[in-house]
Amino acid sequence: MQKGVYKKTLFEIFDVLEFSEEEKQEALESFKKKLANDLFDSVKNALPQAEQDWIKSHAASVNPHDPKVAEIRDEIKSLYPKEEWYEKSRVSFKKILEEYVDFMSRDLNLDENKTAQLRKIVEKL
Repeated sequence: MQKGVYKKTLFEIFDVLEFSEEEKQEALESFKKKLANDLFDSVKNALPQAEQDWIKSHAASVNPHDPKVAEIRDEIKSLYPKEEWYEKSRVSFKKILEEYVDFMSRDLNLDENKTAQLRKIVEKL
């Protein structure tokens, strides 16, 4: 996650939604996971079949300290230059954020002013 830009944007959204500090942290963690999953889904087919098979067989019970996890993480990072990862993450983040704003606007029955504020924050990306 591009912590500076993305975190600032998320906290602007959370402020409009009047989240408590605890709710902000929970939502931030949820966004991190969604972004990581979205990025992973976009590149998993570029991994060698052995790594894809390992991920499938360990997805439900993966130990983040397993050396194989670090190996696969490094392999994923090496697929693209840093600038291309940034662009991929920006596109994914904006898509996830737009879906979130649409959902929250409907789910919380936000008034037009708050909905407009949320959409304006998304448009700044």
